[in-house]
Amino acid sequence: MRRGLQGAATDACHKNSASNSGPVHATEAAASANEPQVTKPTDVGHICVIAWAYPPSSATGSLRAIALSRWLLDRGHTVTVLMANPIAYEAFFQTDPSLQAHVPAAVQVVQADFTPESLNPILSMWPERRIRNNRRWGQKWADKEKEAFPESLYPAWIPNATAALFDIHAGNPIELVIATAAPYTSYAVAANFAETTRVPVILDDRDSFLHDVFTGEPLEDYPARHRLFEDYLDWVAGYWCVNDEITEAMRSETATNKDKIITVPNGWDDYALPTPTAKPALATEAALTTKTDATAPRFADRQGPVFLFVGTVTPNFPATEIAAAWSGFRDSIPNARLLIAGGIGYRRAKRTPASIALEGTAGIELLGRVPRAELSAAYAAADGLLFAKEGGPMVTSSKIYEYIATGLPIAALGAPDMGARTVVGDYPRVYWGDLADPVSGARAFMAATTDAASQPPLSNHAESVQHFNRAVTFEREAGHVIDSVVIR
Repeated sequence: MRRGLQGAATDACHKNSASNSGPVHATEAAASANEPQVTKPTDVGHICVIAWAYPPSSATGSLRAIALSRWLLDRGHTVTVLMANPIAYEAFFQTDPSLQAHVPAAVQVVQADFTPESLNPILSMWPERRIRNNRRWGQKWADKEKEAFPESLYPAWIPNATAALFDIHAGNPIELVIATAAPYTSYAVAANFAETTRVPVILDDRDSFLHDVFTGEPLEDYPARHRLFEDYLDWVAGYWCVNDEITEAMRSETATNKDKIITVPNGWDDYALPTPTAKPALATEAALTTKTDATAPRFADRQGPVFLFVGTVTPNFPATEIAAAWSGFRDSIPNARLLIAGGIGYRRAKRTPASIALEGTAGIELLGRVPRAELSAAYAAADGLLFAKEGGPMVTSSKIYEYIATGLPIAALGAPDMGARTVVGDYPRVYWGDLADPVSGARAFMAATTDAASQPPLSNHAESVQHFNRAVTFEREAGHVIDSVVIR
C-alpha cells in the first residue's frame, strides 16, 4: 500500500491518540488499545462499518448505513458501526432521533469525537488570529485540513476515528471494514487501519469520489483524489457505486482493477412505507377543477389533491422550477396542496433562497423535517408524490425507490437524461415532466391527479418491486463480495 495523504493522518493519529477523548462505546465497553489482544475473531465474521453519519443523524448517508448494518446482521455477522459523536449532528447538522429505533440492539455502535475547530461558535474560545480576521483564518484552516485529506471540514474526524477503529480491533479482531461515504474521510480512516493491519476493506461510494454528480465534471480537488483512488484500487476488496452511470465513470478513471468497481444501488426500507388503510376515493378531475366536490376529502380542510415531497431542500434544490410547474397546475386545480416534508439545507437553517421561493407559492406548505417514525403516516395521507431533482445521468436519488414502493402516483420533474428515469422502469404510475419546462411539469401533476382519482394505491406493489428493497439489493449485488473475504 502506497503511503499517500492518509499516511500523514495515521502518524498524527498515533501521536495524538493518547491525548484525545477516545471512542465512546454506545452499546458496550470495549477493551483499551493498551490491553492484550483477544485470541481470535468471532466465528461469524466481525465486520465494522465506518459511517460518519448514523442515527440520530438524518443525513441520507445515515439511511444507507442503517441498511448496511441491518443486512450484515441478518446475514449472521457480528457488526460494529463507527460513527461521529451525536453532539456534532445536534449542534451543526440535522437529526432524527426516531431513526435509532431501526438500529438493532445487536449492532455495537462506537462514537469517535468530531469537533472541528472551524465550526466552534463560542467566540471566547477563538484564537486571537481568528478574532482579527475570521475569513483569513478559515481559509488557512481549510488548507490545513486538506493537507490531511482532500475534503473540507470532515478531516478533523480522521485521527479520533482511526484511534477508535484500532480500539475496536483490539477488543474483537475485525475481518472486514466497509467505509461508506460521503463524507469521504471514512476512506482515510479505513486506509490508515488497513495499512497496519492488512484487514480487507470495501469502499462504498454513494456519490462520486471524483465527480460532481450533478454536472459529471471532475471535482475541484480531482488530482489529489484521483491519486488516492488509484492507490485504493490496488488493495481494496471492492469499490461500490450506487448506479451504473457512476460505476462506468469510475471504471473509466483507471486502467486496472476495473472489476472491483461494481454497482450496489440504493433501495427502499420497509419501515418507511405506509400501512395500507381504507380511504375514500379522491374526487374526479372535473369536480376538483370546478371546486364543487366536498364529499370525499382525506383532509377536512381541503377539497383538492394533496401531493407530498419528502427530502431535504438543498442549496441546489430546483425550487423556482417546481414553483412554476405547480402554479401552472394549480390554475386548473385551485385547492391542490403540495407539502414539503424536509429540512432546510444540510445544516440547521431557517430560510434559504430555495425555501423562500417555495413559501411564496400558493398551495405549497413547508412542514420542516418529518421524523422517520411519522413518514409512513405522511405517505398514507398523500394522494400523490412529487419527485424533483436537479442533475443528469449520474443522479438517481435513493428517494425514488421508496416512492415506487408506496404504490402512489408520482409527478416526476427532472432533466430528460436524468438517471432516475432508468430506475422507475415500467412503473405504471410515474408521470415525467421536464424540469426546465413548467408546462410539461404542470401536465405531470395533472396526470398524477387523474391517476389518483381513478384508483387507490397499488396495495401489493411493494411485493412486486421487492428487488428494490435495500437488503435484497445488497445481497444480490454484493453478497458474493462479502463472502469472498469473511467467514460466515
